[in-house]
Amino acid sequence: MLAVSALVGGFASGLAAQERHEISGTRVGIYNLAGQVTLEPGRGSAVVVEMTRGGRDARELIVERGPIRDRETLRVIYPADEIRYPTLGWRSDTELPVRDDGTFGDSDVGREGRWSGRRVRIWDRGDFEAFADLRISVRCELASNPTSLDVDTGSGSVTLTLPASYGATVEIETGSGGIDVDFPVEARRFGSDPLTGRIGDGRGTLRVDTGSGSVRILKRAS
Repeated sequence: MLAVSALVGGFASGLAAQERHEISGTRVGIYNLAGQVTLEPGRGSAVVVEMTRGGRDARELIVERGPIRDRETLRVIYPADEIRYPTLGWRSDTELPVRDDGTFGDSDVGREGRWSGRRVRIWDRGDFEAFADLRISVRCELASNPTSLDVDTGSGSVTLTLPASYGATVEIETGSGGIDVDFPVEARRFGSDPLTGRIGDGRGTLRVDTGSGSVRILKRAS
């Protein structure tokens, strides 16, 4: 079940518009092709997404939600095959396959390397200019029935701030963009490419993967 409300509407004036979405479920998937993602601890059982649209064509973005396969989802739909993301550096270029329902990821590439879905290009040029920055709050403390959250983004930086008693399962995948993970205790059993492992003194699992960009583990003071 998902609830949505508009916090600020500024399409007519050209200002960014912010929306709030609440997604209920123990398995949640979020898909967005362009934009920055910030993930932080939240309260309650729902995953809360505060979305800020940007770009001259931001009003054309469509937010769809509902169950797909084994999870509740929120999907930002871009009605174009070429997306201009203005914060990208010069000559930055990401291409990936996107299904009609707005989902994407490594599983969309078949065993023979064929693309499943339409091919979408995200770069610093193009006629369609839009992006959506997401601030996601999820219950991360230890619980008997913790949330499992998957976040897929085509291009954009990701910042995660996690508590010491981290108990969720979070997977972050971005086609291009750096990923910063910030928490107050040492990482345990981390690998690389993709970076996976358990962190802190909790039973949670974190997996992050970026096609192009750095992964930084930041240890803040307790």
